[in-house]
Amino acid sequence: MLGQNVWVLPRRKIVAVILSGNNELFQQSPALDIVRRRLKEDTALGFSRSDERALRATERDFFKCRMPVAPLKERRPFLPFLPFGERRPFDERLTPFFGTYRFPDNNQGVLPLFVRAIQNNYSGGIHAVTLRRYGNGLLMTTEEGDGTRTFRIGLYGYESQIVDFAGEKYLVRTLGGIRDEGVKRHLVICMLLPETPNTRLFDLSFTPDGNLRFTMTEIPDQKIAESYVDTLPAAMPKLALLSEIMKRRLGDNFIQKKLFDIFHPVLVGVETKRPDFQKALAKEEEKVRAERAKYALLSSLIARFTDTADAPEPPPTSGGSFFSRLPFIRQKNAQAQSAKPEIPPREKTPKG
Repeated sequence: MLGQNVWVLPRRKIVAVILSGNNELFQQSPALDIVRRRLKEDTALGFSRSDERALRATERDFFKCRMPVAPLKERRPFLPFLPFGERRPFDERLTPFFGTYRFPDNNQGVLPLFVRAIQNNYSGGIHAVTLRRYGNGLLMTTEEGDGTRTFRIGLYGYESQIVDFAGEKYLVRTLGGIRDEGVKRHLVICMLLPETPNTRLFDLSFTPDGNLRFTMTEIPDQKIAESYVDTLPAAMPKLALLSEIMKRRLGDNFIQKKLFDIFHPVLVGVETKRPDFQKALAKEEEKVRAERAKYALLSSLIARFTDTADAPEPPPTSGGSFFSRLPFIRQKNAQAQSAKPEIPPREKTPKG
């Protein structure tokens, strides 16, 4: 399944296409070693400086369509040769967002849901997020079930870094900025995964009681799943009956609404330095338990009508549980589990 890669070697006028045979999804791989060895050329080379500039300009334009906010513009001093003024000053509008915010129990993750589901890479939930200044940019540290990660977020352009998620390394590019909607101020963060078709978007704002509203969306979103879910009743008679039961009990658009909620999860975090921190966090946890109970019926019905009642329990949250019980996702996860080697692979350090 893994290994769909294309390498372009302009000096040799060669396009090397590999369709399978890699034991890693991204970064280094045996196939890349073979290409380098046989073609006697580092695949990272072959561009002139003008070609590289043109490629980088095209890349910037390509990602502009997913920018939720425009990057800040450098200040152009009237007399640029004088050592006065900061060309890239820090945006002080970000300062009110600084702090550490803890969330109720959840199974959300920094990675987009599609990436986590297809690759069976669940993190165990985002427990806390810390925001602080880093030079003229921003640092966001997330505490997830499998570890702590820190992301450099550019304000004048994308910051690039390689981040490890449960042994899988991803190239991540992040950009943030302020967006005002009336009197309400939002901190918006765009997290690109250039090696995949997926993008993660974070929208941060404050609730009336001073908590942090942490909204996550992704591209592509629920629309890519809606078309598949709509075809299930026709393909599986049991699900057709299930669909009718849910429409009568929960409304005609219940599945579509839940899919939207799954792909647009909202976490509410409490600032740890707040005097009534424990009480405020307990209140948010009670809200989460009440919301999660609404999904219990849906998960049990899907398990009953898809013969998965005796299968291993999927991730214990509304989004993860529902999404993981869909037939094609369960099949993908089963294949991923069976393909895992008994001996952990040796960790490789990516280049570039």
